[in-house]
Amino acid sequence: MRWFIAAVVVFGASVTAAVAPGAGRRSTPAFACGIGPTYLDEEVRKGAVVALVEAISVGDAVNRAPTLTPTATPSPTATTTPAASPTRTPLAATRTALAKTPTEEPELTAPTSVATEPRPTLSPESLAGIGASVRVVKPYAGATDGALLDVDALARSREEQAQRFVESTRLPPPCPILTPRYEAGARYLVVLDRETGGSLTTTRQLRLADDGTVAGPIGMTLITYQRFFSDLPAITEAPEGSVPGFAYITTERIPLARVERMIRAVISHADVRIVPPETGSGGLAAGR
Repeated sequence: MRWFIAAVVVFGASVTAAVAPGAGRRSTPAFACGIGPTYLDEEVRKGAVVALVEAISVGDAVNRAPTLTPTATPSPTATTTPAASPTRTPLAATRTALAKTPTEEPELTAPTSVATEPRPTLSPESLAGIGASVRVVKPYAGATDGALLDVDALARSREEQAQRFVESTRLPPPCPILTPRYEAGARYLVVLDRETGGSLTTTRQLRLADDGTVAGPIGMTLITYQRFFSDLPAITEAPEGSVPGFAYITTERIPLARVERMIRAVISHADVRIVPPETGSGGLAAGR
C-alpha cells in the first residue's frame, strides 16, 4: 500500500480530473477523478513541450463563465379531496352549533407556500493562479528560448463551468480543483500537452526553489530512478504486476542539473541502461 499512498501525494499529475460539458449547448458537466502512480520520464517522453519557464502573468479569482439557472424545486402535486356524503345532523347538535360565537369557530386559510429544507450555500474554491502566460527560460523540447506560451486556458474554462454547475445545483463538487496553479515570477519545470485545437495544458509542474533545485517529491519508472537517482531516498515498492516498476523519490530538493540530464536522455531516446554496482564474484568460480 505504500506505493499507493506515495502516488496520491505526487502533485498535480497523479490526480486528474475532467469536466466535459457538451459543445454548443448547456449540459450537465461530466466529472471524473482518477488516482494512481505517475511517471515523470514517461510524461517527458510523450509531452508536446518540455521546458523551464517563468510565469509572467496568472489567472485571477474571477469566474467569467455565464451563470446557470438554479435547479427548480419540484412543486407539490395538487390532489382533489372527494366530497363527503351528506349526513343528517341531530336537531340538538344543530342548535348547539348555532349558539357558538364567531370567535369559537376555526379560521380556515389556504396555504400560500410549501416549506422546504434550504440547501447549504457552497463557497467555491478560488480560481486564482489557474491559467497563465509563461516565458520559456530553457527549452528542452517543443519550444524555443524566450517564447511566450499561454497554458491551461481550456482547463480554466472547464473549472469555471464546473463551478457554475455547482452553484446552480448547490451540490458539492465531486473533485477539488486539480489543475496546477502558477504564481507570477516563479519558475517551473513543466511538461505540457497539446489539446485539440492547439491549446496547451500542464501535465506536470515542478517548482524551482530559491536555491535553484527542483522541489520534490517526484515519481518515475524504476529503471530511470536506478540509472539517474539511485543515491536519493525513494520508495521503490511498485504495484503488483507493474512493469517496469515505480520509484517515488521522497527528498524535497533535487538538483536541477540531474533532472535535466534525465530529461535530455529521455528526449534523445538514449539507451538508459542499468549498471549494477560492483558486488564481487557472488561465490561463483572465476572463469578459466
